[in-house]
Amino acid sequence: MSKIIFYTITVIIFSCNFSYSKNISGKSNNNIKKSKSDFVEINNYNINHNVQTFNSVCDYNWVSQNSGTPSQLLSVSAVSDLVGWTGGNSGTVRKTINGGLTWTNGNPNPGVITGDISNIYAWSNNDALATASSVTSTFIYKTTNGGLNWIQTYSQSNGFINAIQMISVNEGYATGDPVNGKWTVLKTTDGGASWSRMPNEPVVIGSNTGWNNSLFISGSYMWFGTNGTKVYYSADLGLNWNYGSTSGNVNSFSLHFNSVSNGLAAGDIMVKSTNGGLNYSPVVSPGVSGSLNGIDGTGTDWWAIRNNSNIYRSTDNALTWNTVFTQPGAVYNDIDLEVTAGCPKGWVVGDNGLIARMSLISEINNYNNIIPSDYSLSQNFPNPFNPSTNINFSIPISGNVNLKFFDLSGKEIMTLINEFKTAGNYVVGFNASELSSGTYVYRLQSGNFIESKKMLLIK
Repeated sequence: MSKIIFYTITVIIFSCNFSYSKNISGKSNNNIKKSKSDFVEINNYNINHNVQTFNSVCDYNWVSQNSGTPSQLLSVSAVSDLVGWTGGNSGTVRKTINGGLTWTNGNPNPGVITGDISNIYAWSNNDALATASSVTSTFIYKTTNGGLNWIQTYSQSNGFINAIQMISVNEGYATGDPVNGKWTVLKTTDGGASWSRMPNEPVVIGSNTGWNNSLFISGSYMWFGTNGTKVYYSADLGLNWNYGSTSGNVNSFSLHFNSVSNGLAAGDIMVKSTNGGLNYSPVVSPGVSGSLNGIDGTGTDWWAIRNNSNIYRSTDNALTWNTVFTQPGAVYNDIDLEVTAGCPKGWVVGDNGLIARMSLISEINNYNNIIPSDYSLSQNFPNPFNPSTNINFSIPISGNVNLKFFDLSGKEIMTLINEFKTAGNYVVGFNASELSSGTYVYRLQSGNFIESKKMLLIK
């Protein structure tokens, strides 16, 4: 994939089903998506920053993970490639700080959160917000200590909060079903510790309601989906509202915008807007049946899920779709990806505690415009590593580059690169989260040049 060109990244090296009265007919109980802005803060890590300018190619794989719970998971929040949170039935919260190698209990002291968690949003390994509802009320909860304790920070009678999104440490928004004739639009300016309804909430038309996880904010633009052939949008963070018709698609169970103009909304079919949500037109939908429960993407690259066992990807701005991962028997409910080091990574969640992670096989960057005089292969750094490391190499002549990965017996584990590269200096970011500890060999071949080196993975 070559979707992000000439961007600046920060290389980070880490030291060694609703059960109450809301009508969800037409949408599976499983459809309960959070969406993310560019705001990310990771706490409790020793982080070193090294800013460089790269060209990037991202190559992905999906792997199933063990969530440690049989509960239905309804929402997921990817903070980074290492930190993720998910919520679900009966106040279930799971979190990871190691890319999903282990998922731990994010609500070990239950009793505060009432009902099923229909949406969760996190911005660090400590800080998260969640919404849940009872028969008569809806609530927002907050944790600042990794889920050890949760406190209720908002309640509303006869409502249903559908989604939450922070845009900074202090400022955030939540949207919910209409109460007293207006859609619920909430704002916080203290990190979710308190919330208030905004003064210019849009007036509800008919008996429309919203959908869980169907909210996206980018810059000053906000969108949320409904069950009334409409997606509401604001260009000024909720001060003024309008809506775009999603003709042909009644329920916008999920939506996502890759830019302020280019976005997708989906329910039974998928529709696309190229003007920021003023109007939508049908496009090719991934798969053939089931609710489209989640959409995410960046640039012209999109991922989507239905409430079935497939994950779909489009690399041509939703003109065509391919199935990229299948887990027999799975029912996917939500997807969330976060761009880190230039490439999106994240998770899907579903019924029976299902979790699958999208990560990089490798990330290839050409980091300057200097043509080297000789071929070279450097020792990976860091080494030993867990689970990510970088491999630098230089080629003075454009040509095919082959970089392979072996175990000590000589068995080929994977091919990291096998493609034409122009002359230059490259760094390959390699993630070995799915491999066991041990010594491995990587080998570079280009033209007549062949060189191998050892690397040590310690988990």
